[in-house]
Amino acid sequence: INAEYMGNSPPTVDPVNIAEERERLVGVYEYNDRDSDPEGASEFQWFRSESPRGDGVPIPGATGKEYNPTNEDFGRYLAFRAIPVAQTGVLRGDPGRSAWKLILPSNDPPSANPATIPEPLVGIPIIGQYVYADVDSDPEGTSEFQWYRSESPVGDGAVPIPGAVDQEYTPTDEDFGTYIRFEVIPVARTGVLRGEPARSAFLLVLKEDTVTNTPLPRVDYSWKPWVWPVVGLSAFGILGTVVAVVVVVNRFKAPEFSPFLDNDFPEADVGDEGFDVDVDNPGDVDIGEEFDYEAQQFNQWEDQ
Repeated sequence: INAEYMGNSPPTVDPVNIAEERERLVGVYEYNDRDSDPEGASEFQWFRSESPRGDGVPIPGATGKEYNPTNEDFGRYLAFRAIPVAQTGVLRGDPGRSAWKLILPSNDPPSANPATIPEPLVGIPIIGQYVYADVDSDPEGTSEFQWYRSESPVGDGAVPIPGAVDQEYTPTDEDFGTYIRFEVIPVARTGVLRGEPARSAFLLVLKEDTVTNTPLPRVDYSWKPWVWPVVGLSAFGILGTVVAVVVVVNRFKAPEFSPFLDNDFPEADVGDEGFDVDVDNPGDVDIGEEFDYEAQQFNQWEDQ
């Protein structure tokens, strides 16, 4: 028996609107039943449309009175539909639907600047560092990571490192001598979800035992040693010659070195005809035992 023919009418929902509560939307409607049949389990559905004049399509899973817009909704239109259901009498009434509502971002996206990495060494795990921030206090969700490799310190031709999609990365032998970068895309759990990528600088990958060569000191022999005895002999006789020889011998002494804190070497005058002293092979320069001793003394310190 149709209850309506027995004097019972179906329920109605009118009007139907959409209200905003912070970051969520709430479907609002007024339930009516002429026979005072109480409301039962009314049914709801949210719709999305590219145009305010279309029918739209149901949003999967959006079947409650409340709805949190996603990035996919921004710039599109949403509508809320309610089907009234009574507990008694005629149970189901006609659907009521809200007007279309344009959805715009109501807050700012998250950020992750600055992004940095420590000096990368082969075989040593490193962690990409970044500072997550969101002016609307939206908590961080599952942010996304990617490491890149380049042959250039400015990142020319950089390519993603396969499988390097975690915050931590261990450089390999394949990375040695190349430059790597860390990238993070900040993702929030609420509000505008995805922010702009933040990227570290490209850093050169070295090995732990890599040694930087230190230049050897240069000693000035541009002056002509034989000139001084001749000058001494002609100007001051035998005594002048002896003094000149002493000067020459002292000039040929190897400089003494000490372990300076900044690893610098003593300055030496370099003339146009100066040459490098090979401290590893002091015998190459025939300047006597005293130079050999000093060179060995320098080599001892260098080995330490």
